Amino acid sequence: MVVSAVMKVDLQCVKNNTDHHTNEITVERLIIRRGQAFSLILSAERLDHNHIEITAETAVFYVNTC
Repeated sequence: MVVSAVMKVDLQCVKNNTDHHTNEITVERLIIRRGQAFSLILSAERLDHNHIEITAETAVFYVNTC
């Protein structure tokens, strides 16, 4: 059996950002530090509990300070 539909992903922004000391920046979006564990809650229909594969990718943002 495989995931038929991901219903919701809760990135636990308040908890994770507090744990990663980024909550003073924002808790509206996930900001975590490289190499530290973080939590998320994945809600899905018909999830195969024997095998879960998640791919996480980072984004690079450039800020112009001029």
